[in-house]
Amino acid sequence: MRQVAIKLISFLGVLGALSTISTGAQSLPTKKEAASLLQKAAQAANLRTADSPPFHLIASVHYDIGDQAVDGMYELSWVSPDKYRETLKMADVAEVEIALRDKLHILRNTPGMTLPLWSIRRSLISAKNFYPGSEPKVKKVHSAQVSGKDGLCVDFGDDSAERKACFERATYEVLSFRYAAIPPHGPLSITTKELKHVHESELGDFVDVSAKRYPMRIHHQEWDEKLEIKIEALTQGMTFSESLFTPPANAVVYDWCSSPVVNGKVQIDFQPILELDPPGAAFAYCVLVGTDGRVKKWAPARSGGKFVDERMKLRFREAMFPIYSCGSKPIEYETVFYAPTLMRLLSRSPL
Repeated sequence: MRQVAIKLISFLGVLGALSTISTGAQSLPTKKEAASLLQKAAQAANLRTADSPPFHLIASVHYDIGDQAVDGMYELSWVSPDKYRETLKMADVAEVEIALRDKLHILRNTPGMTLPLWSIRRSLISAKNFYPGSEPKVKKVHSAQVSGKDGLCVDFGDDSAERKACFERATYEVLSFRYAAIPPHGPLSITTKELKHVHESELGDFVDVSAKRYPMRIHHQEWDEKLEIKIEALTQGMTFSESLFTPPANAVVYDWCSSPVVNGKVQIDFQPILELDPPGAAFAYCVLVGTDGRVKKWAPARSGGKFVDERMKLRFREAMFPIYSCGSKPIEYETVFYAPTLMRLLSRSPL
């Protein structure tokens, strides 16, 4: 294995890609030029494209939910979108997931996917998704000091979230990113304290990894669920032993593909609305979706209590989820379903 040099290659690539931006040392980019910066930052944060070289990522994780805290280690050995090995060890939780072409092999010591693994995986992949699509809505471009460097920051987003990406002024290398969901107001609102952490994420300590630029520190909070990820090692352009991808003997095996076709959307009835206590807490359920989009199996990833769980059981019985297909063949898949914000906002009385 070789440790990728963390600076020169990506620095030159960023400078070349940004050669069309007409800004001097003292001037700020226009909103159009800032939008281009954001798009390039999103591309650079994606380690998992089909043409990306293999990489090995090791991260230490601190996870808080409510008044419980736990530390663990996460590891990802990635060869291609359809070949990787993912492991999580956290207290008494252990899980191994191996994707191998058209099969997904899962070995875990819990009834379903754990909330920490779901949140870690989502946060690592979402490093590229926090940036906008092809036409970002830039609100403001301004100067700022970022980590002791002269920087420029781009405020962007829509009515649902505030986003801020900051870049080094001299090189246009991304330095930090912050995302914060904007809670609803008016008749649907609850107290500011309850809504303070509906969803927020921060990415920092960016480094160059070959032609990519990736955060080595990720903070994520959703309601009272908090996740701190520190990437301890990120090595790219390596060769793995094939034995690493030998499926465990007792693993559960699913049909799978790296880019399934998705049809439909979540359809689940929340009337009458449930009361969640406390309303500012994350309640989530691990769901196995069948080939017909119906819930085949579910288990609380974090229980909302007997009252809420019983009513979620009734709703899952009638719910429809998107149907995933590999080619023309529908497949089963796992997902995590969070109790929606509206369940907290419209009622304070039980059913």
